[in-house]
Amino acid sequence: MDERLDAFTVKIDTGTADEHALLLFIDGALVACLVRLDDKCHGMWRRHWSIESAYGFAVQGLPHAFGSLDAAVAAVTHRACGAELSLRAPPAPLLQAGPAAR
Repeated sequence: MDERLDAFTVKIDTGTADEHALLLFIDGALVACLVRLDDKCHGMWRRHWSIESAYGFAVQGLPHAFGSLDAAVAAVTHRACGAELSLRAPPAPLLQAGPAAR
């Protein structure tokens, strides 16, 4: 049976400008929360994606940040289930950042 990958965009409170996140589910189970690094403090990593939290697999040895959301999703799914899964449907657009968003 093919494993199903689903994703949901959410806004999270990290205490910084890093508030855009993607929750990843494999077969209905939450496996990771990916966060876009938007705060200026991230320097060269700004606008990259990071694994904020992972469930059911170790993140040791994975990069600190990924240059694209696709690369982050591929790394998570490969580590979590041994295969790179594709989303069945694209996640909803990320919330727009800006002064009105806070």
